[in-house]
Amino acid sequence: MNPKIELFHGPNKFADSAGAVVEFEPPFNETLSADSIDKQWKKLDSHQGRSLWTGNQPENELSFVDLYTEIVSYFRQPVAVCDHKCISGYQIGNNQRAWIFLCHTHSNTANLILRSSMALTNEIFSLIVTGHPGINKLVPNPIANLQRQVANLHYSKTANILLTVALSRGIPTYPISLGAISGSMDKAVLVDTTALQPMNLTR
Repeated sequence: MNPKIELFHGPNKFADSAGAVVEFEPPFNETLSADSIDKQWKKLDSHQGRSLWTGNQPENELSFVDLYTEIVSYFRQPVAVCDHKCISGYQIGNNQRAWIFLCHTHSNTANLILRSSMALTNEIFSLIVTGHPGINKLVPNPIANLQRQVANLHYSKTANILLTVALSRGIPTYPISLGAISGSMDKAVLVDTTALQPMNLTR
């Protein structure tokens, strides 16, 4: 897939808040039904067994980009950007590059969500299309693990209140230090990286 992730402070050319853009070539051209996707999702979410579809289940089949966008939306931070959908995904033609942008109040968390959601999307497509796991070795209970790591990377309650007020008034925000973040990026990885090369986060 050779994904490339670029991080942005806010505001930027994509949105008013910080976020990240991932550019990649989808590894599958097939589309999948929402039912088949949800069955695999619940197996991966063995801790809770909850549905991916927090709202209405899609009626049409989903492409790799469609599912990737849905999974990113599932994990996105609900604070400060909750008043507008700040997730977009698009692709030009089959076997062409695709892009997904995710707004976030902290770029590190957006980066984590984009990387881990891609691993989950690839796993689901691989299991359904080929009958075999994907190329990435996922950690146990990957969905619960990612939810926990995202929660650990959130700002404090006070910082979240300030961010929400700032964004509601159109005041640009961006992190000036990592001191307000709890947790460690070394632990916040959904994929077992022992056999993988580090991802280049710049173009």
